[in-house]
Amino acid sequence: MSDVPDIRRVARRSWFDSYADFLSTTVIEAELSTWYTPDAVETAVTDPTRPYFVAVDGDIVVGYSKGVADTPVADLSTLYVSPDCQHGGVGTRLLEIVSDELESRGATTLELTVFAENDGAIGFYEARGFERVGEQISELEAGSAPEYVYRTELDP
Repeated sequence: MSDVPDIRRVARRSWFDSYADFLSTTVIEAELSTWYTPDAVETAVTDPTRPYFVAVDGDIVVGYSKGVADTPVADLSTLYVSPDCQHGGVGTRLLEIVSDELESRGATTLELTVFAENDGAIGFYEARGFERVGEQISELEAGSAPEYVYRTELDP
């Protein structure tokens, strides 16, 4: 798929921009080298059981989102927007599109996790009606980090 290199670029920029204040470079690089290899991204993008959307500006990928269509509680497993395109509605639109698709597959609730120190993402999700319902520890490739679990009901 031609979007794979651009998705990997957005991932790298987003991870360092969002997480460098509380995750080490070693941890970020380990996660990127596991989850964002060309093969891993290609597999994610082409998996029909997990809706994957990209946002483009012209012909450049500026964001992406992925859901897991479990019912009745679906999972928003990924939503990233290139740092220079944030606060312009791209993330909101990606969230709407993936939510609509998951709802069309039978989900009534959408759940996600966010690093506890990721204030930007926490504010984004809370402003869109998500409520914190739990906490957990995320086991990363080269460490661990606390996360919050957020949930919202999808429109009927």
